[in-house]
Amino acid sequence: MIFILIAVYCILAGLGIFGIFFGFTDIHFHRRRKEGCIRVACVGDSVTNGCWLPNCFTKSYPSVLQRLLGPGYQVENYGLNDRTVAKSDDVSYMREPENVRSRLLKPDIVVILLGSNDSRTKNWTDRETFHKAYGLLADRYLNLPYKPRVLICTPPREYQYGRRERFKIIPENLEIVAEEIRKTAAEKNLELVELYDRFEGLNKYFAVDGIHPDKRGAVLIAETVAGQIAGGK
Repeated sequence: MIFILIAVYCILAGLGIFGIFFGFTDIHFHRRRKEGCIRVACVGDSVTNGCWLPNCFTKSYPSVLQRLLGPGYQVENYGLNDRTVAKSDDVSYMREPENVRSRLLKPDIVVILLGSNDSRTKNWTDRETFHKAYGLLADRYLNLPYKPRVLICTPPREYQYGRRERFKIIPENLEIVAEEIRKTAAEKNLELVELYDRFEGLNKYFAVDGIHPDKRGAVLIAETVAGQIAGGK
């Protein structure tokens, strides 16, 4: 009996390590705030967290962004799996401690990449509700006393090849999400990082689920964000 228990424990431990390694959990190891450098808070869902990436701690787009920007920057990953923008949702990012931690970093730059999960059937409300919620999320950072640069990203496209189960991304909703994020950028004079169009035709840059970018996709996101940071306001 003891050997069975040991075997079960080892299996469960192995699955736990596998989940952490591939970004299936929300575990983060944040560094202490560094003075004398430009601090970047990457706010988002599982795409930011690095879900489906082997060794998400080094392969996620925030990790790649850190390497691209160099030692003069401190890039922190505040991505959480399955989180939405909509404030009324039980999995709303605005309800999470990571939302608070991202502000406690006192970031000079905030990169918001959220909206994919709002387009799921189980989470979708309507265009107006999403637009209002996204504006409220952006305002949480815009209204900070130290006035960080706020970059908002349209989410990458999806390549699920017609699969539309309850928990899948709905392409029509995702397109609306991208449109409303662009509208928010225009209304609030925010810097827009266009990922939805950037990933057009790049289905090979995604993991097997067709939703989460693979390591090439993560690099592409990081390069696009880095370009905006370098060439923006």
